[in-house]
Amino acid sequence: MLQRAGNAGTILFFRELAELTHEQSYREIALTGAAYIAAQVERITTFGLYRGLAGIAFALDQVKRLSEDCSLLDALDLAIGRLGASAKEGHPGVQWNDSNDLFSGTAGIGLALVHLVRGTGRKDLLELAKGPASVSSPLRANPSTAITGPPLPRIRRTIRISLMAQRASVISWPNSTKRRTTNAIAHVL
Repeated sequence: MLQRAGNAGTILFFRELAELTHEQSYREIALTGAAYIAAQVERITTFGLYRGLAGIAFALDQVKRLSEDCSLLDALDLAIGRLGASAKEGHPGVQWNDSNDLFSGTAGIGLALVHLVRGTGRKDLLELAKGPASVSSPLRANPSTAITGPPLPRIRRTIRISLMAQRASVISWPNSTKRRTTNAIAHVL
């Protein structure tokens, strides 16, 4: 299952779909995918939000709310620990690679860390996230402002799901999964 890059994003799609439709099969797909990426955490060699440990940690944090499975928490802790241990002093702040972009670089990793503060309650991650803020923002933004505020309104979630559905439609999954996805999207929209 889910043998391509972008697994974490696809898992998040099904988590959102399960939450909006209350359909058990989507919850199971999200949990199965989360178990798959949890087993890969030790082997991941990139750190980015869209392709790497930061994205995997974010996805595991989101999906762990669907389950009492401690292995997801263990994998999340391992991913966070690897992110912290892999941070290198840069000028200025910390970096994980030579890129400062949102997709694979320091900006995206910092964003994931800020969200993980909210999800895990680990304030130490905020200190680690401040390093990327100093690298990626000329204004040296305070990442602590990002952990307050209301959750996304339902309309924004619906738009996100429709955009994710477009991406999921190109994934080569069994027809039954595609059919369930199409039906759920029609129900939500």
